[in-house]
Amino acid sequence: MADDYLAQGIAAVKTGQVQEASILLKQAIEQNPNDERGWGWLYNVSSNDGERLTCINEILRINPNNEKARQHFLEISTRIEKMYSDNGLKVSETVATDQTRLVTSAVPKKNKNYSRISKGEGFILIAFLLVAIFLGINIIKIIHPVYGTMRSPFPFGEEASLNNKANGQHSDWTLQVLDVIRGYDANKIIHNSNMFNGSPPAGASWMLIKVKVTLKSGDALSLNAYDISVVSGGQFFSGLQFVCCTGDFGYPELNANIASPGTSVVGWVIRPVLINDEKPLLALNINSFNRDLDKGLFFALSR
Repeated sequence: MADDYLAQGIAAVKTGQVQEASILLKQAIEQNPNDERGWGWLYNVSSNDGERLTCINEILRINPNNEKARQHFLEISTRIEKMYSDNGLKVSETVATDQTRLVTSAVPKKNKNYSRISKGEGFILIAFLLVAIFLGINIIKIIHPVYGTMRSPFPFGEEASLNNKANGQHSDWTLQVLDVIRGYDANKIIHNSNMFNGSPPAGASWMLIKVKVTLKSGDALSLNAYDISVVSGGQFFSGLQFVCCTGDFGYPELNANIASPGTSVVGWVIRPVLINDEKPLLALNINSFNRDLDKGLFFALSR
């Protein structure tokens, strides 16, 4: 049965039926996960580097001496390293052997500076207040909450205005949390996406977070799922928990590389969340390696 699916999958690849080939090859792998050929052909029709790394990982598990797989790993690692370098991060990797699994981890090198308000804007506000007082204007004291902190995160569903200042570039952009799936439904999506996807940590479930990123003005913006963490019950969950193939089931991971102002990208961030935590937070600028909460920007993941 596995050989039949494999043969049909290979035939579909050769005729350009990529989606059909992917389905058939995954069925072949489900029947025989130790067939190096199935993983090799699935690699050829994978739509992103995350899925390709999963295939390479399995190939090297089966055959650690596969030089072609090692070469593909180096090529993808170079691409990922460049992506992280462009985003102020550094990538370190270890190649899988029969004793160790392939691991790709991001180690922060320099944080992006996503700020809420500039110093210049602050000076203008102070000047306005001083002039108003001098002229005898009656000012009603209204205190607005400063959103983006852990105590007062950006509200769920609100389009938060941000700016990015790094490496001489400046971008004005927004981020909005559109939807959240967690618990049984999220676990089912992850399992159905790929039977090799692992379970969340003990006491946690998977959470799928749908976000929208829009470049309003300025220079090009790059933001992907690996830039985003979840804070739950005092724990940080970053992109080190690898999950494969959710895009095949309608939940593509966020990958926003935007050059033109006015453009929006919608995608999903997949992270564990503690089961009993009713108010987890999405976080920018912090992760498991850098926990300076004062530099973090936080978004509510519950209404």
